[in-house]
Amino acid sequence: MTSKKRVESEVGPAPEGSYCDNDGCEYEACTTVKVSCREAGDETRNLCGICEEAYTWGVQHGRFSQAKETGANPDLETVLKETAPVPMTREQAQEYLGRDGTACPFCGSSRIYANALESGSCPQQNVTCSDCGKGWTDVFELRAVVDAVTGEWYDLE
Repeated sequence: MTSKKRVESEVGPAPEGSYCDNDGCEYEACTTVKVSCREAGDETRNLCGICEEAYTWGVQHGRFSQAKETGANPDLETVLKETAPVPMTREQAQEYLGRDGTACPFCGSSRIYANALESGSCPQQNVTCSDCGKGWTDVFELRAVVDAVTGEWYDLE
């Protein structure tokens, strides 16, 4: 029985100020991963979070091995293009905000759930759609206060 050589995909953080090596991606790189070009783990690539997730998904679900079996070239760019998440468009974001964040900006489902609010100077909350599985982050801004005794509303405008 032949044993397969296991190569860990993640090497570490990407060098500061570097950008994603995936063609067509303009995001800043956050991780350096090992990739297999001629043999297991023989090169590294700097990837953004989205492309790293897509690359990892492709490796874990056999996209590279399936491509080799069919004689196709399982290059990183092809796998990333086929598996990369699609970012939210400005129009989707505006529609989501116009609906006061009550439905998924991608599929329109009202079955969305949010994690606990992360406090700080700019409170944020991660939100995920139960139907399409996509996620995003809501960002909150302090706009008003209500007096606890009188119930009077004071806003910034």
